[in-house]
Amino acid sequence: MKRGFDLKCFENSLKEILCCPDCKSDLQIEDDNKLLCCKCGNGFDINDGIIVLMPQNGNQAQNEERELREKVAEEHGSQDIEKIYKAIEKHHCMPLMSSKAEAFRNQFNNNQWIVDVGCGSGYYWQKSDSGAKLILMDFAMSNLKAARNILKDSNNVLFVQADASCLPFKNNAVSGIWSVQVTQHFPETVMTNFLNELQRVLQIKHVIEIYNLNPDFMHKVIYRLFGKYFHIKGQYGEMLQNKLHGKELLFLWEMFTRDGKTKIEYSELFFHPNFKLFPQFNAIVYIEKILNLMPFFTKLFARQISINISKM
Repeated sequence: MKRGFDLKCFENSLKEILCCPDCKSDLQIEDDNKLLCCKCGNGFDINDGIIVLMPQNGNQAQNEERELREKVAEEHGSQDIEKIYKAIEKHHCMPLMSSKAEAFRNQFNNNQWIVDVGCGSGYYWQKSDSGAKLILMDFAMSNLKAARNILKDSNNVLFVQADASCLPFKNNAVSGIWSVQVTQHFPETVMTNFLNELQRVLQIKHVIEIYNLNPDFMHKVIYRLFGKYFHIKGQYGEMLQNKLHGKELLFLWEMFTRDGKTKIEYSELFFHPNFKLFPQFNAIVYIEKILNLMPFFTKLFARQISINISKM
């Protein structure tokens, strides 16, 4: 295998979790650069440590956005880590999200698998080296190249190019789903297929943690005061963006929340790129924990809203 593989983790993944995205059958190693489906015979490439498991006839609903993501990632650079970090700092509070990712992964043991859906650069997993085995999944190859360069040859981490509407994972094989500002861009058909696929791949005991941008009305007021437009739902430039309130998130994820513990939280309270606010100091993690004891207050100005569903 080419560099980028923990060989033992890769072999375990073929046995435990990875499957053909088309017919959901087992995969076998054809050679150093290719996997083969044992049933339908479809072949899948291994591109410098990244396993390409895109469906043969995937959905076309996000083609434009995928092209945009590839272009943006290439512009930010997938090889130059400093350049990648500078781009990330403009869009995410790195200390905060890294802390949340580490806490999420450590809920699981090292025999379980979790998946980061739409991982982007995957920067928040850099300090997370314990807990579950991790799959970083994205539909943009350039994002995965950036993620692999940041995480290097981390133990128990696989990089997979895949489509959220056609997951290449075996039935009841996934213990956790993590996603940051990704599902808000899914068209209705993709979201429906994604939810159905999660019902298939998730184990009975699982944890889901999904982050989206917060659409609270106060944001609209503040943006208007500063002469800015605050988009909430519908097409926005070359991509779809639907920001959901807490009640809307609970309704959307209803099939998973019925018999699970559910929590709505708010984060990136002081991180607002449109207002040139980019705090990256470590103390922000503890400040947010304290302020989140008052969710009625934090929801008014927090940049992100998240839903956490636990069936453990």
